[in-house]
Amino acid sequence: MPPTGTSPLMPPSYLTDAQWTAVLDNLPRRLGIRARNRSADYRRFVDSIIWVSVDDRPWTNVSANQFRARQIYARFLRWRNAGAWNAVADAIGADSDLSSALKRRVRLHIEHSSKLRNRKADLVLRYRAQSNPEEAFPTTSWANSSPRQSM
Repeated sequence: MPPTGTSPLMPPSYLTDAQWTAVLDNLPRRLGIRARNRSADYRRFVDSIIWVSVDDRPWTNVSANQFRARQIYARFLRWRNAGAWNAVADAIGADSDLSSALKRRVRLHIEHSSKLRNRKADLVLRYRAQSNPEEAFPTTSWANSSPRQSM
């Protein structure tokens, strides 16, 4: 549940100072160094991701004065690819609602990305089959040869 008295488009601070310290300690090395050097920015970023996850908001609801939606989404992807969200969820507390919401958002995003990749591959195959069936589904040389004549 978000803290009271926050703006509807301004991500609230979900993490306590102790949780944020645990997040910094659990991040992969490179991300951890960057996050320590710019702690306030990275904490707002993590709070924004948790805000999007807990309230099931679209990325475009991230406040313009905090981050642009594309920036936060791109960084979310980089952190996902680095495995940082598992570290963040573990640091928050494996049984907490915040951790569950974050894990759910990451899992749903992975599933959605996988479906999009599969759909794109299917569309490419269909396009190739329509434009040039021989290229899309090549036949073997024995299939094109004439039948052997019996002696």
